[in-house]
Amino acid sequence: MVKLKNLSPIYDLIRADGSVVINKNLMFSLGMNEAIIYTELIAKYNYFNIRESLTDDGYFFNTVDNLLLDTSLGEKVQRTVIKNLQKLKLIKYKVKGIPPKRYFKIIENPELLLEYIESGRNTRELLEKKLATSADISKLRILGGIKNANNAESILTNGSVNNTKVKNTKPNNTNERYIILPNDVTFLKTYSFYFKREIGKEHMKIKESKLDEILGWINSLEEYGIDEEYFEEQTVLHFENLPKGNTGNILSFIESSHRYFEVPNPKQSNY
Repeated sequence: MVKLKNLSPIYDLIRADGSVVINKNLMFSLGMNEAIIYTELIAKYNYFNIRESLTDDGYFFNTVDNLLLDTSLGEKVQRTVIKNLQKLKLIKYKVKGIPPKRYFKIIENPELLLEYIESGRNTRELLEKKLATSADISKLRILGGIKNANNAESILTNGSVNNTKVKNTKPNNTNERYIILPNDVTFLKTYSFYFKREIGKEHMKIKESKLDEILGWINSLEEYGIDEEYFEEQTVLHFENLPKGNTGNILSFIESSHRYFEVPNPKQSNY
């Protein structure tokens, strides 16, 4: 009989004091923040359910501050994640009462949850194979979770992991494809939202070869400390002052980004 070693005291210490157990596959299919908050909401549901403190229709309350203390995620991130979890049909959400309180309900759909888990598992397995066989493995810089990565193939093809740029050499092709802006990169998702709101239609397709340029620009902004909130503020300002004749194409925003964010001119620097 094999004698098992004792667990590390560091592991015991971490596990014993306020741990959140998160399914790794869900991080790949839902996103890191979504998996964290979803897991915490399930824990809260169990807490209220055991104490028979759910509302008659199965809801429980959880404040912004409570969720902040339990996950370290602030109000703005919480709002985004809650919307995403509703779209994914994992929770229901409403605000009621005086003073108003946030109420949540876990949608019990094991089949759907298993689909998300299996999707995340497939993504991890495909990514693991690619990482094991890729000749460019040293170039990959995985700094965090992969949000909404439904296909790990696209991660390596586009060179984008959690808003991190990986240079990707593409052949010179006269019949170059035009593609839509990826929606799994936060900055691009924000820009697309305000483009549609102000221009009244979806952002135009871009040349596939321009994707690396755009991702490199985003990577550069992040390295200069530009966060999501500051990016959103400057995007709003950009559209409010959009010159006549400017289509709002994100490439023109890149060219003027040094004025908005007080960073080096992208035309005069390498990403």
